[in-house]
Amino acid sequence: MATGVTTVIGSWAAGMATVPDCGRFAKTDIIKISIVWIAGLFFGHFLLPIAGIAAALHLETWDFGVVSDYIGVLATGSGIIGAVLITLAAWTTNQQNLYSASNATCNIIEVKKKSTVTIVLGAIGIALGFCGVVDYFVPYMTWLGIVIPPMAAVMVADYLVLPLFGVKHNYNYNDISYENLPLINGLPFWLGDGGVAVAIFSPGIQAINGMAATVVLHVVFNLVANKKN
Repeated sequence: MATGVTTVIGSWAAGMATVPDCGRFAKTDIIKISIVWIAGLFFGHFLLPIAGIAAALHLETWDFGVVSDYIGVLATGSGIIGAVLITLAAWTTNQQNLYSASNATCNIIEVKKKSTVTIVLGAIGIALGFCGVVDYFVPYMTWLGIVIPPMAAVMVADYLVLPLFGVKHNYNYNDISYENLPLINGLPFWLGDGGVAVAIFSPGIQAINGMAATVVLHVVFNLVANKKN
């Protein structure tokens, strides 16, 4: 049960952290909310899990690799329409994953040819797929549920919790000089690591433990820093 909850929270936290990448080109906030959030929530998080659960019940197994292989065979076995549908479903999901990964990598290593990074990461993903990485989906999602929620919790604490204590940060980044930005913002990085450590070594639901610990650490450190200043 704890593994299942950690997996679900991890996927949602990862989605929350990458939503800005999905909606950055939208013209208004209404479009961001209505298209990105509603479409992703109702079509992605409801319909697809229901289809997966139905297949798992039919096969009498919860092994993700077995279920995904069955769905693929079932779809392609239904003819050209099924093959097109499953290809488009995988394409629309994985292109966003590739975009987010390429965007993050380019921000870290500061390369000019972003297309090269995208091609390399795409090739790595395809190679891992052929090697059967889907068989390790549950352990991967478990670790995702341990590592990602504390990082997302830093944003939650900064945007939503700190203002309750009278601490407000300026989020106007239009005048920022990206040439002077550090490679890693130290405090959020170490606070996120602290939350990950709590998630790993604490009993219970690891994702919730890590998020709660990160929020508390972030609020306490910011309050102490503001008092010193």
